[in-house]
Amino acid sequence: MSIKKKKRVPSPIKKKKAVKIKIFLKAKKKRVLKHRKTMHTKTKERQKKEKMVLRGNETSIDLLYRRIQEKGKMSLNEVMTFFHVSKEVAEEWGEILEKHGLITIEYPLFGNPLFKKIKEEKKETEHGE
Repeated sequence: MSIKKKKRVPSPIKKKKAVKIKIFLKAKKKRVLKHRKTMHTKTKERQKKEKMVLRGNETSIDLLYRRIQEKGKMSLNEVMTFFHVSKEVAEEWGEILEKHGLITIEYPLFGNPLFKKIKEEKKETEHGE
């Protein structure tokens, strides 16, 4: 003797909740996809704007110096992502530029070092002495 199980028919309230949840999830998925698409296009636009090309016999360090002069300051992470180099290489480039008196490196208590442009007044007083 086998016992037949009754098919459970969901109540109308549970059906309504399930439909609402499906609609909510579809809307959420659309928002997430839209956000991803806009973020992707924004990063592409930013990369196009920020793209800098080496001139003549210019090195990557020269390009870094030029970029710092244009922006005023750059964090270590920005240098690493822009030039696709390791942390050690980015720090070394910054130290080279600082050693030659072209930029200053600021080490905050928290976060990454900042490569900062030297103000024109400081350059003139240093050269004048």
